[in-house]
Amino acid sequence: MYWEEIKKLVSGYRKMAGTRSIAPHLSLERNTSVSFQQFISGVHRYIEQVQESL
Repeated sequence: MYWEEIKKLVSGYRKMAGTRSIAPHLSLERNTSVSFQQFISGVHRYIEQVQESL
């Protein structure tokens, strides 16, 4: 798993702390990662479905 590789490269790396420190630097509009865009698209679809069911 890639987390294990990150731990080897960065001493003291913690998954949750790393995630929290990276999050403020992510841009939903400018991100070029296809998988991240698909994830965000899925979250938007889910939110729309929930709102429609209310």
